[in-house]
Amino acid sequence: MPALPLWLPLPSSETLSLVCRQFLLNPTSASHIKGWADALDTSRRTFTRNFRKETNLSFAEWRQRACILAALPKLAAGASVTETALCLGYENPASFTTLFKRVLGVPPKKYATSIIQNQPRR
Repeated sequence: MPALPLWLPLPSSETLSLVCRQFLLNPTSASHIKGWADALDTSRRTFTRNFRKETNLSFAEWRQRACILAALPKLAAGASVTETALCLGYENPASFTTLFKRVLGVPPKKYATSIIQNQPRR
């Protein structure tokens, strides 16, 4: 499969960057703007504006990419799509598969299969 560009910018602001890095340790699709805004003691509107300004992505886009990035090593290690989806907080594998396919252009099972097939044999 061709290499697909997938990047996740971190904010330059120290406090927002810290919250993002904490999220990356345990990404979940269930994370919401209100919780992040409250953690930073700011309004939802201010948070949204600052987040987009610092990352060039909406909060939802950033969170989705973070979840996809967290899914890749799980899938490559042989985790099932269902296991990966539930681990990342998706209510069902179908919603995870839809997002994965929208972002990477292929369903997660096909992506995982291609990675496993392309690994060097020992």
